[in-house]
Amino acid sequence: CPKCSKYPLINVKAFSNTTGDLQGFTGFSSGLNAIILSFRGSSNIANWIINLSFNQVAYSRCTNCKVHNGFQVGYNTVKASVISQIQALRALHRDAKIYITGHSLGGAIAVLAAPDVKDSFGSLIEVLTFGQPRVGNTEFANWYSGQFTNERVVHYGDIVPHIPPQANGFLHGGVEIWYDKAMQTYKTCQGDSTGCSNSLPATSLNTGDHSMDIYITLKVGSTWLQTFNNFMSFMGNL
Repeated sequence: CPKCSKYPLINVKAFSNTTGDLQGFTGFSSGLNAIILSFRGSSNIANWIINLSFNQVAYSRCTNCKVHNGFQVGYNTVKASVISQIQALRALHRDAKIYITGHSLGGAIAVLAAPDVKDSFGSLIEVLTFGQPRVGNTEFANWYSGQFTNERVVHYGDIVPHIPPQANGFLHGGVEIWYDKAMQTYKTCQGDSTGCSNSLPATSLNTGDHSMDIYITLKVGSTWLQTFNNFMSFMGNL
């Protein structure tokens, strides 16, 4: 892992659920005085997209909210490990902030983990995802946007942020940071605004723009976004 030394974390511990193709880690950044919770995406994105269902289940934290059944089931398989590992880190770093990040499927799991982490520890600062699919319905998207500072980075024609489809009752919340093809410049939009990636025709959407290798090359002016991107690069090289 030659890149890992560039992004120093201590007390790093991984977790996984091989059945659901979920992986992630927790660790502490002394530079940020923060606990990092990072979820990795599917190892086979093409098969994952093909097999993705559009079923929703009720989400009890808000009225009329529903979330993707598969994402919720997947998160539940690693929930206990996530909370336990953060508890162990908080025992060592009591005043640490908590940041959550994830790529692809990992971005969806990050969204679902955020409310539990906030309820358990009360110090969640930021959720930032890369190439994240839609997680829930309109009510969930609106509720979530009011609860968290949530940005999701989208690389140009990445198809994953467009699934499950809006026509099937799914919607993004938070802020979209939409990068051009070369990952040099970006626009920001609220939710599923047509001003960002939703402005593209369906024929422009593809799996190639979803690659983590491309996401980690983005050019940014803000330190916090680069920091999160560094951690995703770290995750991709474990």
